[in-house]
Amino acid sequence: MNSIKNIITVLFLIIALYFVGFICILYRHAFSNASLEVKMNILKNSKTMYLLTPLLFWVASRSFLFKHANGPLNSNIHNLFKNIDYPNYFKTDFPFTSILAVIASSLIAIYAGGALGPETPLVYMSMVLLLYAYSFFKNTFKSVSSELNFESLLYLGYVFGITLLFRSPLASFILSIEKSLHEGSSNILSNIIYCCLGILVAYSITNHITNDKTGDLFKYISLSNLFKNISVKFDNNIIHIVQYLFLAVICGIVASVLMKTMTLLFYGVQYLVNKSKLLLHFIPILFGLCVAAMINYSNNPTRIVGTGINMVNCELNESCTYNVNTLFQFIYNVIFTFISGCSGGHKFIFMSIGSGIGSLYDNISSVPHINSIIVGITAFFSTIFGNPISSALIIMKTTNLSYDSLPILAAVSLVSYYTFNYFINYENRNIEN
Repeated sequence: MNSIKNIITVLFLIIALYFVGFICILYRHAFSNASLEVKMNILKNSKTMYLLTPLLFWVASRSFLFKHANGPLNSNIHNLFKNIDYPNYFKTDFPFTSILAVIASSLIAIYAGGALGPETPLVYMSMVLLLYAYSFFKNTFKSVSSELNFESLLYLGYVFGITLLFRSPLASFILSIEKSLHEGSSNILSNIIYCCLGILVAYSITNHITNDKTGDLFKYISLSNLFKNISVKFDNNIIHIVQYLFLAVICGIVASVLMKTMTLLFYGVQYLVNKSKLLLHFIPILFGLCVAAMINYSNNPTRIVGTGINMVNCELNESCTYNVNTLFQFIYNVIFTFISGCSGGHKFIFMSIGSGIGSLYDNISSVPHINSIIVGITAFFSTIFGNPISSALIIMKTTNLSYDSLPILAAVSLVSYYTFNYFINYENRNIEN
């Protein structure tokens, strides 16, 4: 009887994964379309953003009214892993209405001309929706359901979402091991087995929907398949390696300052809007006007909105170059969008910022331009992703680099990751003192 229950539960899990994956793909398409639409609106008449951006920022900021629907969503995901002893924790701290608020807020924010990514909401959805689906199945069909390991179910949802995003089975497999070790899990083997199921389902979904064998999951916001006709190689020149590692240190420091600044500003704004209903309405409108003004006065308005990935594509194909003004305008947009209360992710954003820093770093170093950009992307991505080896594998996959590049990318990823954590902890100690 138990074996039959196990089979039925596994079958339900597969069906649930396909269902959740379908929702995530729909969200991804909606995000891509909204990102394209706002850029078309800017090109047609950027003055309309003075009305559109403040209004939509105000609407998107209603996520303040829902629990854990905005702010540092990565921290919320991290909290799930820290509360594995409380299987019903997600129901109290992550109500279903909050998931709907995250989806709506992120789509509205991107259409308003904001600058945040779709990746963290997508992973958020894949984890929490899967937990709700299993909870429903277990409570409704008690006689035919078996008890699943809650911790492994969390890992399954997380790795499933990451595989949907980056479509790299190897990176996802390593991620299941790396994250289990990082979190100090006592169920590493169980986590890996669950994650393998999620990787297979996610890969089959993306392979079927995209009909693309190159790995280009995101037609408009992916880094995949950029190097199909371009040869990029990392040499063993000691001078270049030292310069790569120095760039990784710079990225780690900048990322720590940026993340700490954004987080403190967000919690400051959150405190204000919780104290005053007037500020709940006024602050998003004010920041929306600031973003609209930047869009109108920028020389590259379409490059400072959205995820910034299109700018990375442009840089890597050498059809345009980052400049200091564009980079800072993009960062300002990210900060204003985030602290306004709009939902969104930072992984693609940090990739884009890393690309910009790498491009500017090329001006003071002797490393090849494209290599400098890729190192910047890897270094910044590692800081926000939190799993350095998996980060290196993901960047290797999404930029179609050979395995020869992995040692350099892994070294860069590790250096930036530990630099980031050192300075974040250093800043925290200073605040406490």
